[in-house]
Amino acid sequence: MKNLFLVLSDIHMREDQVLNKDYVYGIYNALTTLPEVDNACVIVAGDLAFSGNRNQYKKVRNLFGMLNNQLKKKLNKDILIPYYIVPGNHDINYNGQPRDRIDVVELHNNGTIDSEIDNELTKFDAFYELAEMNKCFVNNKLYNARKFETEDIKTQINLLNSELFSTFMDKNKDDDKGVHYFPESTIAHIKKQKWANYTITVMHRNPEWFSWQSSQNLKNNFYKASNILICGHEHVSDIQDIEKDTKNLIMVKTGAFDFHENSFSFNTLIIDTETNTCDIKYFSWNHEKNIYVPE
Repeated sequence: MKNLFLVLSDIHMREDQVLNKDYVYGIYNALTTLPEVDNACVIVAGDLAFSGNRNQYKKVRNLFGMLNNQLKKKLNKDILIPYYIVPGNHDINYNGQPRDRIDVVELHNNGTIDSEIDNELTKFDAFYELAEMNKCFVNNKLYNARKFETEDIKTQINLLNSELFSTFMDKNKDDDKGVHYFPESTIAHIKKQKWANYTITVMHRNPEWFSWQSSQNLKNNFYKASNILICGHEHVSDIQDIEKDTKNLIMVKTGAFDFHENSFSFNTLIIDTETNTCDIKYFSWNHEKNIYVPE
């Protein structure tokens, strides 16, 4: 049995965005170059919206409907396509209020960062409305373990909100690399369940964007609890096979599927239970040929 995971990131949807169907329908043509699969789902690694506005997520829902049709054509059957989504920094509604890197560093230094988490999560309200429609982050807004279950394989998909205390309109134009935070108490709950054949962890930013302690805690956990780590944010595609203490972690950085910048790419993962393999491909839009081509 073969399960297909269609992976997108960094959509940056605006409320007035025109959805060019060529870029969506072209996905089906790319999928026809892949082997036949039995099941499929969609993973979106953050930045669904441009600025966390509710109307932007209405457009995202339209996009999801279009993607559904492409995957159903690939499967040649009319079934429910599950979506597994995490927020990115563009899914935060700052209400126009800047946040500088120095503000986040101060939260780290004075030890008050944990006490600010609940207030921080309210900035993601519009994202979480869409997430709950897709049964993501229903009971926990920092970490959610989902199950993608098919006939002979159960895949655990860990969804993480990596975007707490992201900066916005920093007056010194500093980025926020090295200051992101994820509470250690939540990391301790990220475990591979006994029922899971494979575990995929999804977050917008990879661990290198976090404070040293959070980064180390996340890395140590992923080596134990995950087979594959999927990240976005950097708008580049890369696949790394990382080995530590005889354990392997495949990190997939996926590019942007960005209507605003007119730049479109995505990854596909096919897990084959008969051969016990995972085949990962990257496709990007060729504007001269008007098709997705594998890289």
